Amino acid sequence: MITWEELKEILIPLIPNGKEKDITPDMHLIGDLEFDSLSVMDLLSILENTYGIDFTVLENFAARFERCDLLLEGINELLQR
Repeated sequence: MITWEELKEILIPLIPNGKEKDITPDMHLIGDLEFDSLSVMDLLSILENTYGIDFTVLENFAARFERCDLLLEGINELLQR
């Protein structure tokens, strides 16, 4: 199981345009943090390689990348399998 703080440390360097923000769990990756499709794919790759998980086994896995809290929930769901 990973914590919000651990996920936040992964997200911060990936925020486009070097914008540093106070990231909260309810933020949208694409809207609030200004991720684009390439940034989302980079994040997916980092998470899968770091934690040995495969998001494609989750039903509607793309929805997990809408908000930070949903992403954290998806990671932890996969880690518990």
